[in-house]
Amino acid sequence: IAAITLLYALMVDVEPPVVRATVLVLVACAATYLGRRALGMNSLAAAALVVLALNPVHLFNVGAQLSFLCVAGLIWFATQRPHGDRSEQTLQRLVMQNLGLVRWTIENVKRGVIGLTLAGGLLWLLTLPLVMARFHIFSLTALVLNTVLWLPMSLSVLSGFGVLVFGAICPPLGYLCGWL
Repeated sequence: IAAITLLYALMVDVEPPVVRATVLVLVACAATYLGRRALGMNSLAAAALVVLALNPVHLFNVGAQLSFLCVAGLIWFATQRPHGDRSEQTLQRLVMQNLGLVRWTIENVKRGVIGLTLAGGLLWLLTLPLVMARFHIFSLTALVLNTVLWLPMSLSVLSGFGVLVFGAICPPLGYLCGWL
């Protein structure tokens, strides 16, 4: 994973969001290899230092600022999940296991949509001052559209990846992914 990520970063161009993502992946891979836990904000700080070392001007680029700000928000959001007692977690897991397939699916989709909406709202709030200052835009539609467009956007990203992977190996399958 580390080698492929590094090759990808070198192939596409060394823009700040690519450097940030690459450093985060490399730190996570190194932590896994060393049997340690990768700390999110520390990894993000390391990525900022690498961007700063490559070209200090990039830290004043609005794209880089939005990229780092959103990732910091998502790292913070991921750490805010309630961590109840072990007995509460075990009980909740047992309840979920005994719901039945349809009810289990509905509960998981409901939790996913709520989490997605909360994360989208957090990112909107975090980026709003910067977007308003730089682009003079105040858009409330992003709060709703983030959740609504998540599924089609994910499908388009996955189908684009399918074109990349299957286009040379199996052209009809690549064509199908491109059609999607």
